[in-house]
Amino acid sequence: HFVLLEVLRESNYKKLDLLFSFYRTEKGAEVDLIIETPRGQTYAIEIKGTDVVDSTHLRGLRSFAEICPTAKLGCACLAPRKRNIGNINIFPWQDWMELLN
Repeated sequence: HFVLLEVLRESNYKKLDLLFSFYRTEKGAEVDLIIETPRGQTYAIEIKGTDVVDSTHLRGLRSFAEICPTAKLGCACLAPRKRNIGNINIFPWQDWMELLN
């Protein structure tokens, strides 16, 4: 909840014209935050309260990528540094804004 509020606060403060939503399937795959930009870019961000993210935490992002293959995928978490699992960026939650660059 805290991370979502920070994203909304910073977006409002910087007057970014972003559209926010979430993703959930009938089978339970979900992504906590979908961000769409005015330029037509889509970002899917899963938020995890752990510093150890593995592929089991990323099921929702993989599901979303099937319906939106051009989306940039990320997992904001308590990890101390950035890394990748396949095409998914794992990053400290404080760095969420860098995903939009």
